[in-house]
Amino acid sequence: MMNFELRLEDIDPEWLIETTYKYGPFYTCGIGGRQELSSGRFYGDAKYQFCYYEQIRDTGPDEFMVHIYKATSRRFFGDRPDIISEDIDYIKENITFFYKTFDIFTLGEFGFGGRAKRCAKDVKFNWGIW
Repeated sequence: MMNFELRLEDIDPEWLIETTYKYGPFYTCGIGGRQELSSGRFYGDAKYQFCYYEQIRDTGPDEFMVHIYKATSRRFFGDRPDIISEDIDYIKENITFFYKTFDIFTLGEFGFGGRAKRCAKDVKFNWGIW
């Protein structure tokens, strides 16, 4: 893991999964869930760290859809993350890349042709950041 300083409380550095995409390395991990927030994940890169919440729906034996519907500045609570509008697209691309290359059900990476064996067919964002 590169020199990444985790700033959010209640996230164990041992949980982090490092992924590198065209904008550089970023980190994610599951943070558990709560009834009102469903399943959550941490996202961090050189500039931002926040948590977001997902709903996952099976769409076939080897694929699923992800709906990201909320983001918070801390684990399970806090304001919306303070992200400048010019950076939203690269963050969305990073998160989409993660779901399309990492099997979140088996915690396995890669598969056929660089894709996870079971990957996201689609990732939709309605998370209230912009």
